[in-house]
Amino acid sequence: MGEGKSGFELYVREWHRMMSKIWLDRLALLGVYHRGSLRESVADAGTKRLEFGGEYEVHATYGFLTYGLFVDAGTGKYYKRGNGGDLKFLDKSYRAERGYGKMRERRPWFSVSWDISRRVLVDRLGQVVGGHFLGILASMR
Repeated sequence: MGEGKSGFELYVREWHRMMSKIWLDRLALLGVYHRGSLRESVADAGTKRLEFGGEYEVHATYGFLTYGLFVDAGTGKYYKRGNGGDLKFLDKSYRAERGYGKMRERRPWFSVSWDISRRVLVDRLGQVVGGHFLGILASMR
């Protein structure tokens, strides 16, 4: 726990790089591959901006195709806000009449791993800051 600020920065840099690797693994595991453009955009996400501000302040920027969020949620271009929930294309008979085939399913490549990894980073920061606090208490006389 004696890790200082520079040790935490190194940890965050590795965590930042690992995020795109995790997302790529999830995409492969879930079989998300059509033209490869989503995978390419996620691969580039690890090279996006990472900035350190004040004491233990981190700003991470990721970028990938918006389509990736639709894949994660199991939605697509026909899902729009403000439609009153009347999505005719979800009706099985409507789909059969038009030959739409199987409905989209959620393939959570982003949301699950993001939530878990973010919690891991927060826990790590808590350990580092807690270690500093213990050091302050131990030095008091």
